[in-house]
Amino acid sequence: MRKLVLDTNVVVSALLKPGSNCDLIFQLIFNSEYELVICPEIAKEYEEVLSRPKFDAIANRTKAAFLEYLRFSKTRSVAPLPTAETFNRDQSDKVFYDLAVAAGAILITGNSRHFPKSEIVLTPTQFLERHTKPQ
Repeated sequence: MRKLVLDTNVVVSALLKPGSNCDLIFQLIFNSEYELVICPEIAKEYEEVLSRPKFDAIANRTKAAFLEYLRFSKTRSVAPLPTAETFNRDQSDKVFYDLAVAAGAILITGNSRHFPKSEIVLTPTQFLERHTKPQ
């Protein structure tokens, strides 16, 4: 199965904006067309970020459903292997990249400039253009 790592900004956008490109990517995962790859550090970040007051606009049941999905679904937990890449902008982003490399996954982010230029790092729009068929 094809694997995806989602940067936290993609998760937040999907939950805030139904019908958005990020939400469409969620639907591909929920429909088992792609497998979401996580690790404990990323799951913890998702939970911490979603609990911030500025994201109170996301219904608590929506947040809870997503977090439950992470714990009890078909997500794959993989241990990220440190790569030699250096991250000058935001060191906390490195775990997403390292996980994608370790899992052989595509990393989807709204902040591609924070990551090394790589064929595995795509914006939501790039991913949908390259990896989904027109309807």
